Amino acid sequence: MNCEEAYGNGVPLVGFYDTAPKLPVMMIARDSIKTLKDLRGKKVGLSSAPGGFIDRMNRAALAAAGLTPEDVVIVPTTTAGRIAAMISGQTDTAVFHYEQVSKVLRTVRGFHVILDMYQVLPNYDYHLMCGMQQWVRRHRDAVVDMVAATILALRYAYAHRAETVRPLMAITGAEEPDVGYAYAKLTTNCVWSRNTGIDPKRLNWYVDYVYGFGDIKRKYPAEEMLDTSIADEALTKAGGPVDVPAGCF
Repeated sequence: MNCEEAYGNGVPLVGFYDTAPKLPVMMIARDSIKTLKDLRGKKVGLSSAPGGFIDRMNRAALAAAGLTPEDVVIVPTTTAGRIAAMISGQTDTAVFHYEQVSKVLRTVRGFHVILDMYQVLPNYDYHLMCGMQQWVRRHRDAVVDMVAATILALRYAYAHRAETVRPLMAITGAEEPDVGYAYAKLTTNCVWSRNTGIDPKRLNWYVDYVYGFGDIKRKYPAEEMLDTSIADEALTKAGGPVDVPAGCF
């Protein structure tokens, strides 16, 4: 459960910074599935609980083709078993993070990327940062410093590929081609924010979205859970806003 959903279910949180406003996941499909419309009648892998993150991604991909879950065969799998399920023919699709996509495409024949999920869910907020209201109030200076440091780190990452990829390989254990692929997608698609990342319009869309799924008890204006002054102060400490391409944050 993320910040918006926890708050909508009564947890006294405050959101203050968005490190990754966009989705960093893709759907992979068997090569015989050329378009999303070709998913009709196919075996769609579900590696989360019904209503969970993967279920949302599957439903969005199907909706983009004018399909519903009733038009396909939903096959539950484990997260670890996604690739094996595709190889064995148990499933025809799966949703992966960028570095996982790269590894699958490098090591398993017969599959391709059919959809970058941010294309059909452009307002889906991936990683708003939040904390318990009382704790954030007590430690506000430290939170501001943490956000400022993160802003500077992400700006550095955008500008320094090699210096970013190397430590990510060491931390994750992933191989260079896969980390490099993920880095290219994260930066080209502007998944990471370079300023505050907060867009109340997109966050309100997300609240409406999860309310429609029945994942929150109360629909609320996103501004109610935000303290944008924290990110604004951190942005000033980080040297102020920088220009970013249209659609980036």
